[in-house]
Amino acid sequence: MKRTLHILKDPNPREALEIIERQVELLPENLSVLLIQEAVQIKSKFPVDLYILDEDAISRGIEPGQGSINYTQMLEMILVSDSVVVW
Repeated sequence: MKRTLHILKDPNPREALEIIERQVELLPENLSVLLIQEAVQIKSKFPVDLYILDEDAISRGIEPGQGSINYTQMLEMILVSDSVVVW
């Protein structure tokens, strides 16, 4: 199965969220979302695996929690994904 990673940078990714919602209906187990830069402030719930870049969260005063990853882990996620979409 094709593994897709969506990397969100924008805190208001309306178009991205619409597309992710449609993809969730088809293959939610093959879909992941990574929040970086300003997108770490997004409060929305995602029905897929959700990750947050810990350095971006900390620099914006957000306590990294479950799903927090570092740059090395982000690179690994990118390399194992069949498709990467950056918003």
